[in-house]
Amino acid sequence: MQRSKEHLVQGQLQLVNYAIKHSYCYNRWSKVAAFMIQKEPRNTKVHRLRVIHLYEADFNLLLGVEWQQLTHHCINNNLLNPWQFGGLPGRDATTPVFLEELRWEISRASRRSLLRMDFNATSCYDRIIPNIANLAGRSFGQHRALCFLHAKFLEDAQYILKTKLGLSEEAYSHCEIHPIFGTGQGSANSPVIWTQIYMVGFVDDSANCINDFTNSFQEVETLIHKAQQDPQLWNDLLDSSGGALEVRKCMFYLAHYQFTPRGAPVLQSFAPD
Repeated sequence: MQRSKEHLVQGQLQLVNYAIKHSYCYNRWSKVAAFMIQKEPRNTKVHRLRVIHLYEADFNLLLGVEWQQLTHHCINNNLLNPWQFGGLPGRDATTPVFLEELRWEISRASRRSLLRMDFNATSCYDRIIPNIANLAGRSFGQHRALCFLHAKFLEDAQYILKTKLGLSEEAYSHCEIHPIFGTGQGSANSPVIWTQIYMVGFVDDSANCINDFTNSFQEVETLIHKAQQDPQLWNDLLDSSGGALEVRKCMFYLAHYQFTPRGAPVLQSFAPD
């Protein structure tokens, strides 16, 4: 029994190595099951559904292993921005939250005004251009054969819909008239690709802050005037690399202190204009 398992694993490994060596995508790898989950409860509108892609297990394992090795290569050679926290070993989601708490605590302790803007990009994964994704992978050191295999898969992929009723008989695929962008939500290498795309283009969510710690008292009008220029600039940068702002998810927060005649600080409240 054990020898049979070893033979099966060895045979599977040979198939994977053959595909890598010749940048060949097997027909069964090209079949991708796509199912959708609601972004909002009871909202079934198409643009409010998130598509999750289910790949063949061995192909997804191949993508995960090879691109994870690329991540370690990038980290060991200092190729990634140290302020990236998503999808990287040794990083966690609590660190950015802690840094955000420190930012507001410094504003409170120093009684300096602070205006923060959150820019939310729309459909980040779905807007990744596969050609640019693989070129970015090559620039960071990914093997040429792996990039060609990945590109060939995305070009030939046949997407079938998965629902409670089963799998659809018809499929859709990429073409020049109706191109399909993105590297797939559910793909094991998409998080790694995203860290690389983030390094070469303005495509991710961003948080900008406006303040001047050299000025003990900043006029609210001055902060707001500066803040009105940043969203347009960031929108233009996103647009230049294929992204776009999700305007309804963009927010700003303003902390501004006034002082009583006795010098006691009071956090001022503002009514929306």
